[in-house]
Amino acid sequence: IVSARTTGTSSMVRGLLPNHLYHFAVRSTTSRSFSALSATLSLTTRPSKPSAPVLVGRGARCAYLRWFAPTHGASKYLLQKRLHRMLDERAATAQARREMEGWGQCYAGPESFFCCESLLKNAAYLFRVVAVSDGVIRGGVVDVACAWRIVA
Repeated sequence: IVSARTTGTSSMVRGLLPNHLYHFAVRSTTSRSFSALSATLSLTTRPSKPSAPVLVGRGARCAYLRWFAPTHGASKYLLQKRLHRMLDERAATAQARREMEGWGQCYAGPESFFCCESLLKNAAYLFRVVAVSDGVIRGGVVDVACAWRIVA
């Protein structure tokens, strides 16, 4: 239980651990009275940022990727890929153009190792890892590990 005194309508709570669930309630007090506690607000803090994905192996049309989850890491990770460019521009297909438009999901789960399959031949890909807590993406790009270029 933490008590914070303020004369305004907000208060900054510091020292919270990453990827932990916290419950908050508010009470108004004056020199003569105090209110009942408000309804509880439950929030989960952002998870710690994972490491960037690293290529640890390669197949004909797949990449084996690993990343490292820090203490207080996420409940799950999203491994995403985006086609950076075709090494042979003549090989660009409708699928290649779609993959260049945005990030596609390869994996969603608690593990920190995955084989991303169905990569296009002669293509350079970017990969990134997004940390997720309780099914909600926290912080958007802030919690995304660096993207790496991998040639398939």
